[in-house]
Amino acid sequence: MNSNPKNELEEFLAGLPAIVRKIINFDYDFSHSSAEDREACGTFDWGSLSDLRRHYERLLVQHPAEWRQYRKAFAKSMRLFVPPARPGRPRKDDLASKARHLQKAGMSYAQIAARLNNEHGKGTTTREAIRKLLSSRKPSSPPEKT
Repeated sequence: MNSNPKNELEEFLAGLPAIVRKIINFDYDFSHSSAEDREACGTFDWGSLSDLRRHYERLLVQHPAEWRQYRKAFAKSMRLFVPPARPGRPRKDDLASKARHLQKAGMSYAQIAARLNNEHGKGTTTREAIRKLLSSRKPSSPPEKT
Protein backbone atom coordinates (compact mmCIF):
# COMPACT_ATOMS: atom_id res chain seq x y z
CA MET A 1 0.00 0.00 0.00
CA ASN A 2 0.97 3.60 -0.54
CA SER A 3 2.31 5.52 2.48
CA ASN A 4 0.20 8.60 1.72
CA PRO A 5 -2.77 8.51 4.17
CA LYS A 6 -5.20 9.93 1.60
CA ASN A 7 -4.22 7.33 -1.01
CA GLU A 8 -4.35 4.55 1.56
CA LEU A 9 -7.91 5.54 2.51
CA GLU A 10 -8.98 5.76 -1.15
CA GLU A 11 -7.43 2.37 -1.94
CA PHE A 12 -9.17 0.78 1.04
CA LEU A 13 -12.56 2.17 0.02
CA ALA A 14 -12.05 1.25 -3.65
CA GLY A 15 -11.69 -2.41 -2.70
CA LEU A 16 -15.13 -2.49 -1.07
CA PRO A 17 -18.56 -2.87 -2.70
CA ALA A 18 -20.54 0.40 -2.84
CA ILE A 19 -23.10 -0.80 -0.29
CA VAL A 20 -20.36 -1.64 2.22
CA ARG A 21 -18.72 1.77 1.75
CA LYS A 22 -22.07 3.38 2.52
CA ILE A 23 -22.77 1.16 5.52
CA ILE A 24 -19.41 1.67 7.24
CA ASN A 25 -19.80 5.42 6.72
CA PHE A 26 -23.38 5.44 8.15
CA ASP A 27 -24.59 6.76 4.82
CA TYR A 28 -27.01 4.06 3.70
CA ASP A 29 -30.79 4.18 3.54
CA PHE A 30 -32.01 0.58 3.65
CA SER A 31 -35.43 1.53 2.30
CA HIS A 32 -33.88 2.36 -1.11
CA SER A 33 -31.75 -0.54 -2.30
CA SER A 34 -30.75 -1.07 -5.89
CA ALA A 35 -30.25 -4.38 -7.72
CA GLU A 36 -26.48 -3.94 -7.43
CA ASP A 37 -26.79 -3.44 -3.68
CA ARG A 38 -28.87 -6.60 -3.32
CA GLU A 39 -26.38 -8.54 -5.43
CA ALA A 40 -23.44 -7.31 -3.32
CA CYS A 41 -25.29 -8.34 -0.18
CA GLY A 42 -25.37 -11.94 -1.33
CA THR A 43 -21.66 -12.23 -2.06
CA PHE A 44 -20.15 -10.13 0.74
CA ASP A 45 -18.76 -11.67 3.95
CA TRP A 46 -20.83 -9.73 6.49
CA GLY A 47 -18.90 -11.25 9.40
CA SER A 48 -15.93 -9.06 8.48
CA LEU A 49 -17.92 -5.81 8.61
CA SER A 50 -16.85 -4.83 12.14
CA ASP A 51 -13.17 -5.46 11.28
CA LEU A 52 -13.54 -3.37 8.13
CA ARG A 53 -15.18 -0.56 10.11
CA ARG A 54 -12.33 -0.56 12.68
CA HIS A 55 -9.73 -0.44 9.90
CA TYR A 56 -11.68 2.35 8.17
CA GLU A 57 -11.76 4.33 11.42
CA ARG A 58 -8.00 3.92 11.91
CA LEU A 59 -7.45 5.35 8.43
CA LEU A 60 -10.09 8.04 8.82
CA VAL A 61 -8.61 9.46 12.05
CA GLN A 62 -5.75 10.81 9.95
CA HIS A 63 -8.22 13.09 8.11
CA PRO A 64 -9.77 15.48 10.66
CA ALA A 65 -12.57 16.87 8.48
CA GLU A 66 -13.75 13.42 7.34
CA TRP A 67 -13.33 12.03 10.87
CA ARG A 68 -15.55 14.83 12.28
CA GLN A 69 -18.19 14.14 9.63
CA TYR A 70 -18.02 10.39 10.36
CA ARG A 71 -18.48 10.97 14.10
CA LYS A 72 -21.52 13.17 13.46
CA ALA A 73 -23.05 10.48 11.23
CA PHE A 74 -22.30 7.85 13.89
CA ALA A 75 -23.98 9.94 16.60
CA LYS A 76 -26.99 10.51 14.40
CA SER A 77 -27.30 6.79 13.64
CA MET A 78 -27.12 5.93 17.35
CA ARG A 79 -30.03 8.27 18.13
CA LEU A 80 -32.14 6.07 15.89
CA PHE A 81 -31.58 3.10 18.21
CA VAL A 82 -31.41 4.75 21.63
CA PRO A 83 -34.57 6.39 22.92
CA PRO A 84 -34.09 9.83 24.44
CA ALA A 85 -33.84 9.97 28.23
CA ARG A 86 -37.04 10.68 30.06
CA PRO A 87 -37.12 14.11 31.62
CA GLY A 88 -36.92 14.31 35.40
CA ARG A 89 -39.30 15.84 37.84
CA PRO A 90 -39.97 19.52 37.08
CA ARG A 91 -38.22 22.00 39.32
CA LYS A 92 -40.25 23.95 41.83
CA ASP A 93 -38.30 27.20 41.67
CA ASP A 94 -41.43 29.35 41.46
CA LEU A 95 -42.98 27.63 44.46
CA ALA A 96 -39.70 27.93 46.41
CA SER A 97 -39.47 31.63 45.61
CA LYS A 98 -42.99 32.26 46.91
CA ALA A 99 -42.32 30.13 50.00
CA ARG A 100 -39.07 32.03 50.73
CA HIS A 101 -40.94 35.35 50.42
CA LEU A 102 -43.68 34.15 52.81
CA GLN A 103 -41.09 32.83 55.27
CA LYS A 104 -39.36 36.22 55.30
CA ALA A 105 -42.77 37.74 56.04
CA GLY A 106 -42.79 35.69 59.27
CA MET A 107 -45.04 32.76 58.31
CA SER A 108 -44.47 29.23 59.61
CA TYR A 109 -44.06 26.21 57.33
CA ALA A 110 -47.67 25.18 57.99
CA GLN A 111 -48.97 28.66 57.18
CA ILE A 112 -46.88 28.79 54.00
CA ALA A 113 -48.21 25.38 52.90
CA ALA A 114 -51.80 26.46 53.58
CA ARG A 115 -51.32 29.69 51.59
CA LEU A 116 -49.70 27.92 48.61
CA ASN A 117 -52.40 25.23 48.63
CA ASN A 118 -55.04 27.97 48.46
CA GLU A 119 -53.23 29.64 45.53
CA HIS A 120 -52.20 26.56 43.54
CA GLY A 121 -54.83 24.01 44.48
CA LYS A 122 -55.40 21.60 47.31
CA GLY A 123 -52.64 19.02 47.74
CA THR A 124 -49.92 21.12 46.11
CA THR A 125 -47.64 20.94 49.13
CA THR A 126 -47.31 20.15 52.82
CA ARG A 127 -45.59 21.71 55.82
CA GLU A 128 -42.77 19.16 55.61
CA ALA A 129 -42.40 19.62 51.83
CA ILE A 130 -42.01 23.38 52.32
CA ARG A 131 -39.33 22.81 54.99
CA LYS A 132 -37.37 20.52 52.64
CA LEU A 133 -37.89 22.81 49.66
CA LEU A 134 -36.51 25.82 51.52
CA SER A 135 -33.65 23.92 53.15
CA SER A 136 -32.52 22.55 49.78
CA ARG A 137 -32.20 26.07 48.41
CA LYS A 138 -30.27 27.65 51.25
CA PRO A 139 -27.11 29.39 50.09
CA SER A 140 -24.13 27.26 50.95
CA SER A 141 -21.90 28.55 53.70
CA PRO A 142 -18.17 28.89 53.10
CA PRO A 143 -16.12 25.94 54.35
CA GLU A 144 -14.70 26.24 57.84
CA LYS A 145 -10.98 26.76 58.23
CA THR A 146 -9.18 23.91 59.91
